Amino acid sequence: MTKKRKIIYAVLAVIILAVGGTVLFLDEIVKTAINNVAPQVTKTRVSVDSVGLGLFNGNFTVSGVDIANPKGFSDASVFVLNKVDVDVQMSTLMKDVVVINKIEVDGAEFFYELKGSSSNISVLMNNINSFLGESKKKAKTDKAKSEPEDTAASKKVFVKEFTFTNGKVAIGAGLTKQAADVTLDIPTLTLKNIGSEDKGAAIADVIAQGMAAFSSSAMTVVASDGAKALLKGGSGIVDTLKSLFD
Repeated sequence: MTKKRKIIYAVLAVIILAVGGTVLFLDEIVKTAINNVAPQVTKTRVSVDSVGLGLFNGNFTVSGVDIANPKGFSDASVFVLNKVDVDVQMSTLMKDVVVINKIEVDGAEFFYELKGSSSNISVLMNNINSFLGESKKKAKTDKAKSEPEDTAASKKVFVKEFTFTNGKVAIGAGLTKQAADVTLDIPTLTLKNIGSEDKGAAIADVIAQGMAAFSSSAMTVVASDGAKALLKGGSGIVDTLKSLFD
């Protein structure tokens, strides 16, 4: 083997190790966010079917995310989504702030459930807003620390665009999707520039801000169109909804 060929092979080996290490690092960030961070935000169980990582292009997909109902509601889910596509700038993965060009959540669906004068989505929103409040307090405390924790959970990101498409809310007290009284469309929602390129935002805060905005959109749809649709269809939970919106 010539010296020149040895050098080429050595360079290729370094590139392969670098790419592999970067993908493993990205995989760790995703898994940490799903398994550890998301339940802290929602204060409920969160599960995911699969995570598919793009080896060279920085794109990855999370499929089959399921968020369990808050305590006091049925054993069904409050929120499920079909697919999340994430486009990461690979060149920023080893920097202090990872730049995410776009997060697109496709096919997300809420299952609206009433219990007394409260709903599962409103309780979920309270949990998320509570987390955001706690996160702000923690951020002030962390300023006094000289060095942040070197973990995937503490990694900062800058999200240029966070979009929810093809969202729906299925209305029915304690019912599954198939048995829901009515299903309504949630308008496409887009958030811009979460965090900043120099300071970034915590992964948990990005998840919380996205979920809070989408939950609010779902509640707006229920309040504006849900009662009308249920009245027209003669639903069994019409009286309860009427009492909330009158």
